[in-house]
Amino acid sequence: MMRRFRGWALIPIVALSLIGLATLRIGSTTAAPLKLTPTPAPTIVWPALTELQPGQATPGQGVTVIGHGGYLLGPNGEYDESSRDFELYFDGRPVGSITCSVNYCQGVITVPADVTGEIHHISTEGGSSIELTLLSEAPTATPTPEMRREAALILHPAATTLIVSDTLTVTITKNDGGGCPYSTYDLTLNQSEEQVFAYRSPQKIGPGVSYPAVFTLTAVTTGTVTLEATAYGEYYCNGSWTWAYVYGQSAPITVQGTTPPTPVPLPGDVNGDGTVDIFDLATIAVHYGEANSEVDLNGDGQIDIFDLSIVASNFGK
Repeated sequence: MMRRFRGWALIPIVALSLIGLATLRIGSTTAAPLKLTPTPAPTIVWPALTELQPGQATPGQGVTVIGHGGYLLGPNGEYDESSRDFELYFDGRPVGSITCSVNYCQGVITVPADVTGEIHHISTEGGSSIELTLLSEAPTATPTPEMRREAALILHPAATTLIVSDTLTVTITKNDGGGCPYSTYDLTLNQSEEQVFAYRSPQKIGPGVSYPAVFTLTAVTTGTVTLEATAYGEYYCNGSWTWAYVYGQSAPITVQGTTPPTPVPLPGDVNGDGTVDIFDLATIAVHYGEANSEVDLNGDGQIDIFDLSIVASNFGK
């Protein structure tokens, strides 16, 4: 009796287990499976080498490698142009790296000292390659002659003594010389040492200068300066283009705080030419006996022996 009772007691437990399994199976058939779509990885746009500086080099010489690319391209067309480095190779031999940022790449390598032959290849990760011509010895540089073309400064007024508040106009012309005209860029009018003038027109004209070039200055303080015109130009001569240096300067200009004193007239200098001579005697003789204030030397209103004696006593001065 005991054994039979225990067998019947197991029936509810087995039934409950079967019901639970059935429930799990039904749930698994009704729930939709979860699917995860992987995000595509960005594509590397490898550097493309475009230029070598210089394009010809000797063993042991440094060469700058220039290119573009070297960024990441996302699946939706977005760019990642942050800085990153890529290996550089000389005929397959690692020789350095090239740094790329914002679609511009640059690196420097040293040509291996043990290489021979004329044509070699510099390449980078991704396969881009560019040719380098190897020279047995460095080429001799041809010196460019320094071409100095004079610039003339014309001052108006021409006086080298001014007072504060005076206006000075500076006209600059250039001498082409040698039959080779040239263009001038960025002409500048400078003041040596003290800055006594203010520029009413720009101090610098450019790019491109038409001659004659005119500057307008105003004296703002006392002092002595020399005005200097400087510029670099480019000219075509004898089949080639060359840079030319343009320079010119004025005589020293003194700016005073008050009006310069009026020179004291020389006694006997009737015509005001700074010398008492035969022309002054002739003037007195012509107007002798007249009442002429312009020729009267002693201020008595009459041209007489007293005026003649003033000329005689200062004759030759």
